[in-house]
Amino acid sequence: MCLKKIILCLFLFLMTSSVAYSNSVVEVNSNNLLSIIANSKGKVLVVNFWASWCPYCKKETKELTMLRKQYHRDKLEILGVSFDSSKNSFTHFLTKHKINYPCYLASDPRIGTMFNVYGIPATIVYDKDGRVAKQFSGYVKLDQLKRTIDKLISK
Repeated sequence: MCLKKIILCLFLFLMTSSVAYSNSVVEVNSNNLLSIIANSKGKVLVVNFWASWCPYCKKETKELTMLRKQYHRDKLEILGVSFDSSKNSFTHFLTKHKINYPCYLASDPRIGTMFNVYGIPATIVYDKDGRVAKQFSGYVKLDQLKRTIDKLISK
């Protein structure tokens, strides 16, 4: 049982640490995403749902890339989940925008429903205990997101 947990943690660590820096496509379903969220306890987690064809998603992705540089990884984790239907569009977007945080391609269209995402962009911020602290539908301004993150980090 302990060995299974170690292997799962190692797998999730490798998935979250290497995806953003490569052109590889890692698909995620609802259960995978729930596991990633559970393993992020102890730090604030921002999960951003997007697609490469969405103009506001492009703007948000650029701001999240800047935001990633402002916080240490032991305080804040950022993940992206793309609803792109093409793996090529997904990888092209990651490369073009030099995203510096892990991004996954949603493999299950029900993932949006499970996380109450009915339009993009959408952003969910989790507290250090893995609970939803704030959910934004549509474009969220960087300063508004930073205020939410700072409050959660200081708790």
